[in-house]
Amino acid sequence: MGLPCAGLESGGGQKLLRLGDFHLGSGVGPMARLRVPDAPTRPQRHMVLLGTLDGGLGVVVPVAEKRYQRLRYLQQKMTTFLKHRAGLNPRAFR
Repeated sequence: MGLPCAGLESGGGQKLLRLGDFHLGSGVGPMARLRVPDAPTRPQRHMVLLGTLDGGLGVVVPVAEKRYQRLRYLQQKMTTFLKHRAGLNPRAFR
């Protein structure tokens, strides 16, 4: 089963579609949408600040595709070449 056609179900981009999930390892409590402070020439962006039920804080911020690819490459290299402390394997916790 493929992803839904975004043009039809989103009303031409007027409605948000749920296309993915995040697993945080804990329940999420309060969430707040905040404006990202940025240069005035760029389009307005938002981020989501969230708190977990065990006291953690998280932020979801949009990033450019090029930056995402660099971070993903760095994460793969760190997972491969660094020692895993206390028996924690980052590949196993997904």
